[in-house]
Formats: sequence, structure tokens, C-alpha cells
Amino acid sequence: MPDSITYTTPSPVTFQQPPTDPGDPRLKHRRQTWGTGRRSGDQKLMNRIQTMNLSSHTFLFTRTFLGFVFLVFWGCRTIEPHRGSYTQEEIDYFLEIALGTEYGTSEATIKKWTDNIKITVQGTPTEVDSQTLNQVVDELNDIIDEIELAVVSQNPNIEIHFLPESEFRLIEPNYVPLNYGFFWVNWSISGSIYHARILISTDHVTQQERSHLIREELTQSLGLMKDSYRYPDSIFYQGWTDVTRYLPIDSTVIEILYRSEIRPNMTGEEVVAVFDLQDS
Repeated sequence: MPDSITYTTPSPVTFQQPPTDPGDPRLKHRRQTWGTGRRSGDQKLMNRIQTMNLSSHTFLFTRTFLGFVFLVFWGCRTIEPHRGSYTQEEIDYFLEIALGTEYGTSEATIKKWTDNIKITVQGTPTEVDSQTLNQVVDELNDIIDEIELAVVSQNPNIEIHFLPESEFRLIEPNYVPLNYGFFWVNWSISGSIYHARILISTDHVTQQERSHLIREELTQSLGLMKDSYRYPDSIFYQGWTDVTRYLPIDSTVIEILYRSEIRPNMTGEEVVAVFDLQDS
């Protein structure tokens, strides 16, 4: 275990903390991740961010990127990826959500899938659960060009389990109680995610809340593992919510992560250099 716990927020981003509501157990919504040689994660527990001091590896990358031309497209506010140049607001939100996880004082770097994602469903999903999963997969495939997601019957690299919260620990020993949506991610030393396990509660939540959890946990297991108080209707919102669609800025954050120019284990400075090339 780490020797100390500190409370930090990633610079230059600031969070606006809403009033705490410790009486609402749904605020205790936590996801944990595991990477080779490190353990990290984020929690929605008492509306605070904890950062644990952990050891880290240092990676060196060349900063050679091909120049690329973007079309300006932000005026049309739809959930479709705009494939265009990005506003400073979009870039800031991406850096806030995509770099590292809520725990860990080691250097925050990009984590992402580099192989196609194959999802299996286990447990007792409702018909709406299955429809929601298929819808989210279709939307993500519309947003992402670099890889493809599919629901399969065997050989998965993402497992989604629908079961009562009291049984979560039987499936994932790292589960922390009183969290109705939970994911555990594995990545290699190169920063490529290769496995994830997602747990969705079939009790103590409404169907709409469960549909939200399906969308949020699958989206964050793509490598977007941090949360924010910036946008209450965002799928990445830190507090409890039951939104069941992406904001335009959510779609943009997903799109940016899976651009070929954004590589696993990139630092924030290396990511910013990509956007600097865009503006040059």
C-alpha cells in the first residue's frame, strides 16, 4: 500500500465540487483499473478525488508526427464526430479525461486499445440492457476509425456481467462494495489496453440508471478513465447521473483518443504537440 494519500487535481484544470450528499449510496460509484506494474482507478465516493502515491515507469517516445489538415466543424452541435479542428475547450476536456486515472502521482499517460474489441455479455441483462449495449457499440463504431467494437459469443477481451451488486466480488475480486457500475482494466507496459471486466448491477438501480451505467462503463474502459464536474450532462460527469446519450464534446473526446496520431503512453506534452502541429 502507498505511504500517503493526497488530494490533487490535474493542472491546469480545476474542478467545481458540488454539495456532498453522503446519504445517497449511489454517489459511491467507483471504477478501478489495473495496469502491468501499477494499480490505479477513480471513485465517486463522497464527491472527492483521492490520489495515491505509486511507483511508475518512464517511457521515452520520439515526437515525430506527420502533418495533417483538418476541416473546421464545431458550429453544428450534433453527436456525430466532426473530424475537424478542435476548440481549446475540447482539447482541455480531452486532456482532463484521458490522461491517466484518478489515482496515482506517476506521470499521466494515454491508455487505449490497439486491437479490435470483442464484448461478451454474461448474467441476466434485460432486453433494454441488450438494446442499449448494441446502440452504444454502434455509436462508438461511428465515432472511432482506428478499431472496431463487436458483441461476440466467445473469445472476448471485454466481459460485461449483469448481476446483483452483492455478487460483484465473486466475479471481480478487486470490486469495492456499494458501487453499481464498476470496471477493471488491464494494459501492457506499452500502454495498450488488452482486457477489461465490467460489472453492472441488476438491483438498486432503475432501468435508465442501468442504461447509463452500460454507456459510461464501456466508454471509460476504452481508456477515458477520469471524471469531471465541468458538464453535468456529460457521460464523464463526476457526480451521480443517469444521462443516456453522449454530449457532442463527449463524442469529440472519444474521437481524439482514437486518432492514429494519439499513441499509447503519450504524455500530456506529447499530446499537446500533436495539436500544435494542427495549428501550424
